[in-house]
Amino acid sequence: MSHNIHHVCMKTRLYQYLDTFDALGLWVGTRFFSVSLSVLSVVAIASVHWPEAWHTWGELEQGYVLRARL
Repeated sequence: MSHNIHHVCMKTRLYQYLDTFDALGLWVGTRFFSVSLSVLSVVAIASVHWPEAWHTWGELEQGYVLRARL
């Protein structure tokens, strides 16, 4: 009978450790992917909206202006 109890205690301890490592992995993974998506967003904004040469914030903001072209 004590063999079964010892086996159950070992499995419980193993599951606790795995849950802890899974939580840490999720936390680190989430941080990594959020940083990489932020970098990707900045690169996409820079390549699509920003003009090739800009000297003031007003020139930079012109890439975001919505206007009708006739």
